[in-house]
Amino acid sequence: MIAISNIHRDVTEVRKAERARDLIASEVIHRAKNMLAVVSAIQRQTARSATTLESFNKSFGARLASLSKSTDLLVHNAWTSVPLSRLVAEHLEPFTAVDKDQRMVISGPDIDLQPESVQTIGMALHELATNSAKYGVMQQRRGQVAISWQVAQPGGPLQFRWLETGMAIEGKPSRHGFGHSVLTTYVTTALDAQASYVVDDRGIVWEIEVPPSHFHAR
Repeated sequence: MIAISNIHRDVTEVRKAERARDLIASEVIHRAKNMLAVVSAIQRQTARSATTLESFNKSFGARLASLSKSTDLLVHNAWTSVPLSRLVAEHLEPFTAVDKDQRMVISGPDIDLQPESVQTIGMALHELATNSAKYGVMQQRRGQVAISWQVAQPGGPLQFRWLETGMAIEGKPSRHGFGHSVLTTYVTTALDAQASYVVDDRGIVWEIEVPPSHFHAR
């Protein structure tokens, strides 16, 4: 009786371990497929807007590095969630010293982003920071970048804003590239969110409202 009981217990534990292993394997495959789909989309869109092989390599490499940065944050947090403030700081770090640059004003409550929103908002931050370093506040060394977020009411959406003002605007771009697609089409599709991106004489503003299922307010 004791031997049979022990065998039954051993088999039960083995089956539990096998189910856990299969679940983990399925999740890894799912995440890998999602990542490959994102990389493929980045490759296609970057190639579409690139004028030379050199410009493609530079832009594609920078965007992969941005995606890798978001993924590193998720891995460090066991693929659960990442503080929004840390995501902002990590993606701005290659462009400026956030804690020392008086042109950068960052404010918002403690928010933990879910994996999908970490990668999506991370890509958007990279595009905004890259544009600023090429044409905006970070390049012209004047003006201000105000990054803010809030949850106006319990259970409501996360309202995130990038507001860049005080620099010279050299007219609207003649064509829209991958960055514009990320800031408008991609983020709305990936997060089922509402987003707007406006460039005019007053500056640059990107706003997004992220549904509650993609974040947690502490």
